[in-house]
Amino acid sequence: MKMKRTLLIATGLLIPFIGSARELVEPKYETGVYVLKMSPNGKWMGSRAGDASMYNYETGENIYHSPCVLGLGNAVANNGMAVGDANDVGALFYKGKTYFPEAIGGDNYWFCDINAITKDGTYIAGILNNTKRDGVSYVPFIATVDESGNVGEPTILPYPKEDFFGAAPQFVTAVWMSDDAKTVVGQVQDWRGMFSYPIYFKQDDSGEWAYGLPTESSFNPTGIDIPVNPWLNEPAFPDPENFMSGLRKDAYLTAFEAYSTGMGPYPNPADYMLDDEYDAYAAAVTSYNEWYYGQVEAIRDYIRIYGEVLRTTPSFAANDMAMHPSGDYFLMRGGVEDENGDMVSAIYKFSTLDDSYETIKCPQGGFFPNQVLNNGTILITKGIESVPTTYILLPGADEFITLQEYFADSYPEISEWLDDTVPGGTGVVLVNDDMTIFSGALTPEQLADYDWDFSDFYYSNYFIDLNPMGGVESLVEEPKNGKYIVYDIQGVKVLETTEVGDLENLGKGLYIVNGNKIIKK
Repeated sequence: MKMKRTLLIATGLLIPFIGSARELVEPKYETGVYVLKMSPNGKWMGSRAGDASMYNYETGENIYHSPCVLGLGNAVANNGMAVGDANDVGALFYKGKTYFPEAIGGDNYWFCDINAITKDGTYIAGILNNTKRDGVSYVPFIATVDESGNVGEPTILPYPKEDFFGAAPQFVTAVWMSDDAKTVVGQVQDWRGMFSYPIYFKQDDSGEWAYGLPTESSFNPTGIDIPVNPWLNEPAFPDPENFMSGLRKDAYLTAFEAYSTGMGPYPNPADYMLDDEYDAYAAAVTSYNEWYYGQVEAIRDYIRIYGEVLRTTPSFAANDMAMHPSGDYFLMRGGVEDENGDMVSAIYKFSTLDDSYETIKCPQGGFFPNQVLNNGTILITKGIESVPTTYILLPGADEFITLQEYFADSYPEISEWLDDTVPGGTGVVLVNDDMTIFSGALTPEQLADYDWDFSDFYYSNYFIDLNPMGGVESLVEEPKNGKYIVYDIQGVKVLETTEVGDLENLGKGLYIVNGNKIIKK
């Protein structure tokens, strides 16, 4: 079916129906927007259409922040502040400006990702490079933030010094946080980078933080005997600069720096050593090699057993998480191999109150959890990179339903629009707190069969607003004394007319028309 693009363009202003009949709701379409994060009030949305941007749903303004990547968790607050990073530097995006907080930058913390912010915009959470030499590269943190973009000194959350295999994990993350900032959830990445599992952090009434590992009891369920990791006894590989001195060492370091930046050839350490220095270096290398080759069999056996344990232990996808605003539970995509060696995926629901968990039955295929609402509604999405579609699990329900099924009884016109308009899938759908604003992000693959010009955008978005007085479709009442008198939000009169059609000439923004708020798209 070919569809005219003009059918989806928002009119911005509507005259209400006379009587008590419900006003028909028509989804609105926006190019160059691809919403992947939404503030709880539905006003601010983080977009990933080309350059990342913040989209103001009320005014239609798209504020670009380049280069930036939005955080992986609940990354947008009700005041419009968003969090993420720019070139691996933690950043805040607010009122059209990008802030690089000093407290999480500089010499101590040269790497930072901010993944989450509370809905009131007062706390942030993410990961920092570890300043302790305990083998963990990146560690979780929480910090305060104010409306000027000032971030307080970070509190490093407690984290396990060993993974389930007994070695230092590569990193421990903080991805989502609760509304009251007393619960944070993230992941532990094991020493080989092959195995991820959830971790949560909770703050008690005295302000102390502690962590929990809800999958600890499900690790290695068949009781495979895991030997000592031979890599734990690995001696340090000899560093050639430790066998040099004086000007030769300085020259080697200069040459190696040039090599590291692509400005010179690899420097042969032997060229920068005296004979006795080189002999000592060669002896140290020989000693390391003797250790390594003596451990080959043990290493091979350990890696084999490591793989067997992973095949029987639930494994979890990196960063595929969503948490209830209370912090009482969170969701994570995981799976375990069946008897045929195929991965069987499921959505796991973890309690942060007692470490219990359950699996949630999903439609066939791989899904990731993208949202848990205050009322317990769960949204999951399949196929984010190609033709995504979103399913909803309502409180007390046993099965997920499609967006069309959700709207079928109360808003049949929306169900029909989705069936006729959105090809293949409903996109990545997000919802505000009270489920009145729905945002569906569509990929180019979904739109490929449509007769539209792709020269000016890569991604597209539709919006469904069930609360016209609080969203894009605002109502205009009958004129007072035959006139429409329009003020901007600064109280300046911008229009006085007897023709409702003249209101269509207003620019995008918030206005007061005959004493009532309207929003012009």
